[in-house]
Amino acid sequence: MPEPATTSLDAALDAALRSRRSDHGGVPVGALLVPKRKLTSCRAALEAAVGDLRHGTRSDVRHALVVDRVTPDMFLLHVPATVAGVLDDPAAAPAELAAAVASAVGASGAVFYSGVRRCDALFGRALPPLAPRPGPPEAFTFAEVFAGIGGFRLGLEPLGGRCVFAAALDPRGRASSSLALLGAWSEPSRRPSSTAPPAGRGEPRAGDISSVHAADLPAFDLLTAGQLYRELVRRGQLYRELVRRGQLYRELVRLLSARQPAAFLFENVASLTEGRTFARIVEELSQCGYAVSWRVVSAKEWLPQQRERVYLVGFRRDLGIEMRWDGVRGGKPSSALRDVLEAPRSEAAAACELSEAQWQQLRGQLASFKRWPGAPPCSLSDRAVDLCAKAPTLTSSYRHVSNYTSRYVCEELDGSLRDGGQRRPRFLSPHFLDTS
Repeated sequence: MPEPATTSLDAALDAALRSRRSDHGGVPVGALLVPKRKLTSCRAALEAAVGDLRHGTRSDVRHALVVDRVTPDMFLLHVPATVAGVLDDPAAAPAELAAAVASAVGASGAVFYSGVRRCDALFGRALPPLAPRPGPPEAFTFAEVFAGIGGFRLGLEPLGGRCVFAAALDPRGRASSSLALLGAWSEPSRRPSSTAPPAGRGEPRAGDISSVHAADLPAFDLLTAGQLYRELVRRGQLYRELVRRGQLYRELVRLLSARQPAAFLFENVASLTEGRTFARIVEELSQCGYAVSWRVVSAKEWLPQQRERVYLVGFRRDLGIEMRWDGVRGGKPSSALRDVLEAPRSEAAAACELSEAQWQQLRGQLASFKRWPGAPPCSLSDRAVDLCAKAPTLTSSYRHVSNYTSRYVCEELDGSLRDGGQRRPRFLSPHFLDTS
């Protein structure tokens, strides 16, 4: 794409922006340098180019277009991955989308800077430094990305590990108990001027890992990542094509290539292993310099839940360490749901109760649903969990009553019933853990 002869930027700032381009890959990122008088029309044109062609919605694009003023007359418009990918490689994009983006950018006289990320000291949004921690030194350090509710740290901190960086997109997960430590989340402002987030007593954090330069992260020994597909699908339809194509693992490749920690531990849904994407993921992780192995493990060996997940483990090859999966065994294969169920009259149990509207919806569903033609209507017992068995996997749509696979607690440990009389049935998880 041709660039205008002048950009109204001094040479030092222009060089700084161009230096942000990374050779380590990752989800496409970048920013457009746009004249002030063209900013509004450029934003509107990009919203239309992506939204009208069904590569995202106008709302998605509007939310992703973050603005920074770099001179009195010039702005940087940070673009979503869909647009950055087109500008990085127009030939690989759908022809209609590439033409629409080219038209929007060309009409504004904008210049694209690939690799420019929103969390950058250039824009007053550098990551806060890692706060010193009193006491003896940690046994190892780790960074947790796609952190969700912070599950990895629950296992690693008791082993002597210290989390030095965390990234999680979902604000509900970030508000959970394991991540609700004092510390600021670095979020890109949509306003032209912004200030760096205050340093807290916890580790530096970011909501969107693709907005952070790998070189700005503190040193760490272990990189962990949760369900990246679930995390990034929250960004809206703009990212769903990336999800379908399995491109989001590229952020992990970027961090491993740039920082070369001693090891990594990633977790994802077991069905990931069934497609061609998985082989590509393993290959590219291996190309980062790691001996990679994986295994599908079910939580039922440790917890009263049927939950299969694939775990990928990698050690940097120069360390000569081999993963021994034969040592991964659970200690509680006979545990049942009743072993962990909350007290019947507890605040936690009350927080899980179906609302009156949900209860009426469930009753209507039970009356109308038939498992086969001519079968009698389902009863509430058909949707009840067995307290003496393992709980089913809690999926992202679990708390949707319209999900016919959802199961409910209808009898408490003390034998009291939740049948809609004194109390309505309840979910197994409270609302803040809803991942739908």
